Amino acid sequence: MAQKLDIAFWSYDRTRLLADGSVKIEGADVAFHSARIVPEIFEAMIRRRAYDVSELGMTYFLRTFDEEGHSPGAAIDRAYWGHALLDVRQ
Repeated sequence: MAQKLDIAFWSYDRTRLLADGSVKIEGADVAFHSARIVPEIFEAMIRRRAYDVSELGMTYFLRTFDEEGHSPGAAIDRAYWGHALLDVRQ
């Protein structure tokens, strides 16, 4: 059975093929989400952990750390994601 994933990112040229289904994520049943402006994705992830995986700006990612220096997510390098990181909910 495929893993269900909610993934959020803005509509970039380098993500469009994922969003329109041209490129599949093997073994995953994916629901893609976007927003009118990219900070809306960041806020939804920070405030509600709204997605399993999301694009997340560096300053938003830093806001996820608690007093002990732990974050509920993991950053993945931004190889194809412009000036953002991904936050993967654990």
